[in-house]
Amino acid sequence: MQQRLAWRLLTSLLIAAAVCAADTVVLRSGYRLPVQGYEASDGKIRLLMPNGGWIAVLEADVDRIEPDTPERRAKPSVTRAEPASDASDALESAIARFSAEAGLPPALVRAVVWAESDFRQGAVSPKGAIGLMQLMPETAAELGVNPRDSEQNLQGGTAYLRQMLDRFEGDPEQLLKALAAYNAGPGQVARHGGIPPFPETAAYVRRVVRRYLADGKNPPDRTAEQALPADGDPGAPPED
Repeated sequence: MQQRLAWRLLTSLLIAAAVCAADTVVLRSGYRLPVQGYEASDGKIRLLMPNGGWIAVLEADVDRIEPDTPERRAKPSVTRAEPASDASDALESAIARFSAEAGLPPALVRAVVWAESDFRQGAVSPKGAIGLMQLMPETAAELGVNPRDSEQNLQGGTAYLRQMLDRFEGDPEQLLKALAAYNAGPGQVARHGGIPPFPETAAYVRRVVRRYLADGKNPPDRTAEQALPADGDPGAPPED
C-alpha cells in the first residue's frame, strides 16, 4: 500500500516537474536543496530530489521553501557549499576509487570521513579508533587492513560501510540505520530496532546525512526515504 502511494506521488510530481523548474528547500542549517516536488505530513516533509530519489526531513529542520518563478529561473543557480576540507588531490582520488570499489557514492564516503576524523589520518579517538574512517583495531583486523595506512583505512572503512548498508538492504531507513551501525555497532541498532537512543549516535547520523546532502561535488544520486533523528545542532567533527 505504501509503495503504491509512493509511486502515485512520484508519478504526479514527475509530471509536474516536466513543466516547471525545481523549487528550493532551504534548511535552517543554511543548506539549499533543489527538489522536483514535496509533500508535508505527520511533522515531516517528503522531498522528491532531481535524481528521482526520496528524502524525508523534519518540518522543524526546514526554514522555508522557495517556489520556482520565471525570475528565479533567469538567475544563476545557487551553488551548495563545498565540503570544508584541506584534503589533497590524492585523498580525493582515493575516496573516489574506494567508493567505486564498494559501490558507494563518493559524497557519502566524504561525509563519513569528515564526521569521523575531519579528514585527518592521524586522528585517534579515546576508544582507540584510528584514522580517516576511525576503524577500531579489531574491525580493521577482520577487514584485513592496516588502519594506520591512509589508503587501507579508506579501503576498510568503505568496505565496512558497504557491509552495514547491505545488512539493512530493503529497509526504508537503510542509510540511517547503516550510519548508526557504523557509529555504535550493528548490535546496538538491532537491539533498539533503529538508531540507538544515544545523543552521540543521533548527532553523528545528522552530521553525516546533512553533509551528504550538501556536498556540491557529488550530490546524492541514490537515496531511500529517510527521516533524520530528533532536531538538534549538527555539531562539529569529533575531537581526538
